[in-house]
Amino acid sequence: MSDEELHSGEWHRIAYLPLWALHMLSLFLGLLLTFVVFVAWIALAPGFEISSAPGYEVGAALISVPLAGVLLPVLLHPRMGMSNSTIFGIWPSKFTPYTACTAKLSKRRAIASLLLPIALLVILPLLFAASMNISSGWLVFISCYAALLFGHYAMLALVWAYKIPSRAVIAGRGFEIYWHSAR
Repeated sequence: MSDEELHSGEWHRIAYLPLWALHMLSLFLGLLLTFVVFVAWIALAPGFEISSAPGYEVGAALISVPLAGVLLPVLLHPRMGMSNSTIFGIWPSKFTPYTACTAKLSKRRAIASLLLPIALLVILPLLFAASMNISSGWLVFISCYAALLFGHYAMLALVWAYKIPSRAVIAGRGFEIYWHSAR
């Protein structure tokens, strides 16, 4: 989004709570989502066994799940992330990888990109295990761990769903998100 577009008055900044409050809410939502997912595992895929695993397997899961959660939204960027509008980076002071999209996205597409990691890493393993009658402690762990990590995605999706009109276009500028009504 250019400076001219921003100063035209058509773009509206989404107001958020302070960062500390967003972190607390996303942690609470992640814990709540984890609890709901674990209860769903118990109800839909009974008989799973959680056993100890070698440290390298646990370490690989602890690293790969958050990394997948950062990379999966890119699939809904223009050209599935293979355009100049997708940015990959690492926030050095937080040692956190991130992706960003400089293109303007429809509200639906932006929310879908937030919910894609939850759908693929939380819900899909549960549905797969339940439908195939598979009991795997690893799938339970990955699903619940992803639910805990991606509470902030669910929270942002809820905020965008309620604060932004249905036919809006969303664009980011740094850490700020703007929207305007599509014509």
